[in-house]
Amino acid sequence: QFHGTAFDYIRNDIFDARNFFNAPPQPKPPLRQNDFGGTLGGPIVRNRTFFFLSYEGLRLRLPRTDSALFYTQSARAAVAPAYQPFVSALPLPTGPVIDAKCDNITTPCLAFVTAGYSSPSRLDATSIRVDHSFGDRAMIFARYNHAPTQSSSRYSNTISTQAANIDTLTAGATVLFSSSMVNEFRANWSRVLATNQTVLTESYGGVAPPDPVLFPSPFNPSTTQALVVFPESLGSVRVGPLTENSQRQLNFINTLAWSSGAHQFKTGVDYRVLNTFGGQHAGWSVFPASYSSLIAGTADLLLLSARDELPVRIQNFSVFGQDIWRSTDRLTLTYGLRWE
Repeated sequence: QFHGTAFDYIRNDIFDARNFFNAPPQPKPPLRQNDFGGTLGGPIVRNRTFFFLSYEGLRLRLPRTDSALFYTQSARAAVAPAYQPFVSALPLPTGPVIDAKCDNITTPCLAFVTAGYSSPSRLDATSIRVDHSFGDRAMIFARYNHAPTQSSSRYSNTISTQAANIDTLTAGATVLFSSSMVNEFRANWSRVLATNQTVLTESYGGVAPPDPVLFPSPFNPSTTQALVVFPESLGSVRVGPLTENSQRQLNFINTLAWSSGAHQFKTGVDYRVLNTFGGQHAGWSVFPASYSSLIAGTADLLLLSARDELPVRIQNFSVFGQDIWRSTDRLTLTYGLRWE
């Protein structure tokens, strides 16, 4: 028979109180959580072939309120032209200056920016399985799963997004040779692709620099990360791809089990190949040590990095044997051997 289920779980900021630090007139950051999905299963060929399909989706927006110090408009105006596009990308304070004696020469004028926003994430997990029976002595199955995920975190005007695509394919067969002997075989292929990307947003008074400023020749926005870290932890400007990692695996397992008298024997092999690749994109980073460096237009530390790639291949083969011996009604001994 055909059977199915459906579900949905909902949360919404309509039902939640405002964060204590998120006081009016700041907008209330939205909270959204929707976890939904369903299953469906049934016969393809009566009493022989069956399918099972499942899906789960998640849409999540987590509210957050941050408060931090940034350069005021007068402090930005004193910065050298080389740094102007990057300081302008930071949030612009609208509150009072915290130090009335600031001179924008040795001491920059600073003020707080309180920002409310939501960090989004999503998941889509889909899987399908098919089982087929060859009478009472042999059964096979195959299962495929696809699960892309994505989550974002925010600091200042920078949004960092981590994404991963997960795919797995598993197939197996179970053969009953006799009432006391059965063999099970499994094969699996899996792949995980992960990336980390940062972008700039133009909110709270910040204006993102144009690409020619962030990525001068020979740098490319699709393969380069640009980073400027301001002194005294007063923010940073980061944009571009950071990492790209992948992992692929092949796995084959076969197990033969049989019973004889008071003994239950099991033996099998396990072989797997793992290919991993870790890569960090090229980039440039600038670290001015003080506000005086910003005024002078100098960099106290400049880092240039080339693309870093690290492929790794791992193979593993193992064989095992096991015996469960029921020596008496009150004593059972289990012993085995594994070789890799």
